[in-house]
Amino acid sequence: MDAQARAAYESALARLLEGEPEPDDGELIVRAVRAHPELLREVSGALVIDDLLRQQAEPDHAAFTEAFATQVRATSSGTHFVERIATVIKEVPPRPTPAAWLPWGLAVAAGLAAVIGWWEVVAAQRSPPSHETPTAGTPSAAAETASLALMVNEAGARFADGAAPAAVSFGPGAYALTHGIAHVRFRNGTDVVFVAPADFTISDAFHVRLTRGSLRALVPPSGFGFVVDTAQVRYRDLGTEFGVTAGDAGARSDLHVFAGQVEVVPLGTTTPSATLAGGESMRHRGGVVEALPAADERDYPTPQSISLTRWNQLSEDLQNDPDLIFYHPFVAVAGRPEVLHDTARHGLQIDGTISGARWVAGRWPGKQALQFEQSGDRVALSIPGEFTQVTIAAWVKIDRLDYPANGLLMSVGWRPGNLQWQLDRRGSPAPTAIYSSPKRQVVWSGASLPSGRWAHAAVTMDRNSGRILNYVNGELAGESRVNITTGTIRPGDCLIGSWLADNKTQEDRDFRGRIDELAMWRVALPAERIARLANEGMPVDLAVSGRPTPFRAPEPARGKGGP
Repeated sequence: MDAQARAAYESALARLLEGEPEPDDGELIVRAVRAHPELLREVSGALVIDDLLRQQAEPDHAAFTEAFATQVRATSSGTHFVERIATVIKEVPPRPTPAAWLPWGLAVAAGLAAVIGWWEVVAAQRSPPSHETPTAGTPSAAAETASLALMVNEAGARFADGAAPAAVSFGPGAYALTHGIAHVRFRNGTDVVFVAPADFTISDAFHVRLTRGSLRALVPPSGFGFVVDTAQVRYRDLGTEFGVTAGDAGARSDLHVFAGQVEVVPLGTTTPSATLAGGESMRHRGGVVEALPAADERDYPTPQSISLTRWNQLSEDLQNDPDLIFYHPFVAVAGRPEVLHDTARHGLQIDGTISGARWVAGRWPGKQALQFEQSGDRVALSIPGEFTQVTIAAWVKIDRLDYPANGLLMSVGWRPGNLQWQLDRRGSPAPTAIYSSPKRQVVWSGASLPSGRWAHAAVTMDRNSGRILNYVNGELAGESRVNITTGTIRPGDCLIGSWLADNKTQEDRDFRGRIDELAMWRVALPAERIARLANEGMPVDLAVSGRPTPFRAPEPARGKGGP
């Protein structure tokens, strides 16, 4: 793709993400994907259900929606479109494990499934949900063979043999979640979180039958009327968020309404026996209604809490990595808010001292991060030793980029072997990652970290080869080669989020934004491992909304006083 075509495509995609598309943008994007299949992941990630809901709800975007629908229908050749996309997904370089590729893979699948089915679901007149229970993988006569729902996140989710989704896609049929938690998004935008052990049947995009276990349903306006059946009772959404538990071999079902309203209809009847509002609960046991205290919401996880559960498991595993120099999960130490604690079990035990930066919310509710917003906000730490290779990785959320160089992890001063990991004004990791010589050879893709949303940044440095590789969201963004290949990497006294010159004066390299989870290894990690780190820790909102739109700005000037 030449520079002019790339710029036009990026502008169209940017307008889509910003909610201000023009009528021709859909056609332009489809043409670009047809001509350049490597753009598939980028585009499909942007076309999530939430964005399409917003466009559907705003009449000003009707022309765009119709233009895009026409193009996709012309490409789809019917219900086999998802299968064709799945084939393309398999051609993407594989991740090490299903858990590693899950967020990016789900972004692709969820976006494309929404594109081919969303407006048809919204526009069609729905018939009442069927009471029939189709077998797994066998669609009912009225059901489409296309996916009805997709798993967009999970924490240790495992399904029984013969009762599992096809990869991440749920068609009409029966399923058995034996372990963990699964977040499933239906084509109408309804999010359902299942907690194991859970046996359930999906009849259509508006109808789930829960035989055993618990679920939490978050129903947007487009999913109005979403139904959860148990053995005795039908719970019908009236615009709400609610939890249901089925137990005692189907003889008991509990309803907890967290927001909105839910109709309760005994099966075999058409007349609601009750309508519950937010904060109300009810139990049905053997046809008898019983009082029920409010739910412990920990029993009904939200989509956001799944990510935290999953991250806790991943963080525990990461702490045991024998190659870690340090690992800062960014969890405040009780009674010591000024300490950034190193939890690597085989590292050098390098705690940081926080000055100015404050504790705030991290990538999801319950996770912490540090906010750097004032001049001099920083974390001081000392990294002893000498290394021939290192890898540094962090989750970063940029508020703004005030300076030509904005420090992430910087050695105090600039001596041969020091670290200079920083961002330029475009949000691109500066290629001068190890200060050694002003002469260098650089190959750069222009990839950058977005502003206002979480992104994963990583760099590997090898003094023997002179190669420095920078990664953005798990993908190689650029390579630089330093001319001096002798000596070692000597970080010494360092700052997170700022920089000091040798004379200890403050330089204008303060980072403005949040940092969450920072780690350093004594080896240059392979690209596959870095991609896995990015994918495993990716927040759900980023996983299902795709890559950020590149920010373009003039080439930055060199920072004052150093490299």
